[in-house]
Amino acid sequence: MFALLDTPADLRPWVRCIWTLHGERDTQPDPPIAPDGCCEWIVHVGEPPSMARGEHWVRQPREFLFGQLNGPLHLHADRRMTLLAVRFHPHAVAPLLRVGGSALLAQPLELAQLDRRLRHRRAGDAHASIATAYSAILAVLRTLARDALGFDPLVQEALQRTESAPSQRVAELSRQLGVSSRTLERRFLHGTGLGVKTYLRIRRMQHSLQRLSQPHASAAEVAHALGYADQAHLTRELVALAGVRPRELIDATLHGDTGMP
Repeated sequence: MFALLDTPADLRPWVRCIWTLHGERDTQPDPPIAPDGCCEWIVHVGEPPSMARGEHWVRQPREFLFGQLNGPLHLHADRRMTLLAVRFHPHAVAPLLRVGGSALLAQPLELAQLDRRLRHRRAGDAHASIATAYSAILAVLRTLARDALGFDPLVQEALQRTESAPSQRVAELSRQLGVSSRTLERRFLHGTGLGVKTYLRIRRMQHSLQRLSQPHASAAEVAHALGYADQAHLTRELVALAGVRPRELIDATLHGDTGMP
C-alpha cells in the first residue's frame, strides 16, 4: 500500500513528494513501477526486497539513490516490505548531489559514492521505523540543500514546456528555447540524467497512464489526444515503458485498484 507523507515547504524546490510503501511477504507490486523522469532516494525499514535485473533477482541495498528508469521496475518481497522514498524533481539531483548525466543511471547508486558529504551515513543499519527514517532523511536533505548549486534555467524551462506539451519533438522544443538541439540535449542530459527524447516519451506515457486511469477511459481517444500514431502505438509504448497494457489499467480502475502516488 502506498501513502504520501508531508514534504516540508523548505525542501519543495528539490523534492516532488515523499512516499511510503508497505507490502506483505511474497508480494510483488502490480503493475510494476514505471519511470516518471525523477530520481528517488530509497530507505528500507527492515529487509530490502529484490528487483528484477535481466533474468535474475537482485537484493536492493538498504539505502541508495535510484537513478533514472527507462522501463518498468519489478520488485519482489520475500519478507514484509516497508520503505520510505524521496522523489526529486527531474532537475534537482544534479545541483543537490553535484552529480548528473551518465552518473544518474537506473541501477542502485550508493550515496557515499555520489557525494563525499554522505560518507558518514551508515546505510547498512536499519531504521527502527518510518518515522525515524523520515526525520533522519529530512535532516540530511536540509544540509545538502544549504550547499546546493543553482538550477540550470534552460533545463527548468524545457521541463515546464514538456509538461504542458509532451507530444512535441525535440527540434521544436529547441526552437522554442532559442538553442540548438545539441545544446539542449547536452544540458538536459547533465541536469536530469535523461536525453530529451527519452524524457518526452516518459512524460507522454505518464500522461496516458493518468488518462487511462479515469472512469470511462478509451484507449483510442487517449492515443489520439496525446499524439500517438494509433492505439497500437500507445499499447507498445505502455508495455515497453510501464509493463502494462491499456486494458489492464482500465480494468484496474473499474475495480477500484490504486497505484503509486
